Amino acid sequence: MTAQAVLATSVAAHPAVPPVTARAVSRVHPSRRGCFDVDLDVAPGEVLGLMGVNGSGKSTLLSVLATTEPPTAGAVSWFGRSARPGPELRRRLGVVSDAPVHFDELTGEQNAFFFARQFGVPRDEARERIEALLRWAGLDDSRDLRVGEYSLGMRRRLSIIEALTHRPELVLMDEPTLGLDHLGSADLAARLRDEAGRGAALVLSTNDAALAERVCDRVLFMHQGRVVTEEVVGRAPLARLFRRATGSRLPRGVE
Repeated sequence: MTAQAVLATSVAAHPAVPPVTARAVSRVHPSRRGCFDVDLDVAPGEVLGLMGVNGSGKSTLLSVLATTEPPTAGAVSWFGRSARPGPELRRRLGVVSDAPVHFDELTGEQNAFFFARQFGVPRDEARERIEALLRWAGLDDSRDLRVGEYSLGMRRRLSIIEALTHRPELVLMDEPTLGLDHLGSADLAARLRDEAGRGAALVLSTNDAALAERVCDRVLFMHQGRVVTEEVVGRAPLARLFRRATGSRLPRGVE
């Protein structure tokens, strides 16, 4: 089944307002860099990619969508509401940031359990979900190791587990393959398509064209803080379309 067919089936099975909508959103930093005048929406069961060279504004935009930073201008609504973000909304989000936070003195399993409970997952259910995710991510043998002893790749895998354990309705990931030393791009793509299949909406910031082509339904190309074009995945190689739209190449090694 094609990605578009999976999307259509998933959306039909999970009718709902868009989990996130942005209209004319800007977030300007003191350096005058950021994102400017962005419009987007993501349907339940859809995977949207944000692609751009470093400094193009994709991480800033993701931070706004994740409620980490407020917009300087424009409006964001989550699940049809534009109210001030709070704990109730954040329990519906799963976020992998470019600088994930862990408790170094706790084990990997304890970290995952802490965040699952913070997001309201019942104790026994949290343990069951974490067990499955640890096996999937290849961390089952390191579950009792303090996170302070984890490698960068292990920390990254743990952050993905923490973002998914509570089965969020909106998943936001900033460069999810960055630093991964065991979990391959294909494995991650399959997992993310599974998340979309259960009705979650996903927004990924990535320059990994192979990952985007495996998992995304649409991509937005960003350049100097602005969305320059939108592409439906599968029309042509994304690296080629990106060069045509922006005049720039994706970072070496990820095309």
